[in-house]
Amino acid sequence: MAPELWNAPEFVRTNYVITSAWALAFAVMVAAELALLTLPDMPPRLGIAAIVLALVGAFKFTEWYPDRVKARTAV
Repeated sequence: MAPELWNAPEFVRTNYVITSAWALAFAVMVAAELALLTLPDMPPRLGIAAIVLALVGAFKFTEWYPDRVKARTAV
């Protein structure tokens, strides 16, 4: 992205939204790790699935959201 667009409100907002999605994903991963450490009866597969889904979800959101913003602003 060109440096002259870095201060554009839509660019800044888009990056805040994407950063928030990653923060949420990391929070889910921390919660899953804590659950795995503190709940010995919890199946490890459940915690691992939560971590993988959080990462994949954040990654896919990062790919999808900028295209959505572009489509919305093009109208």
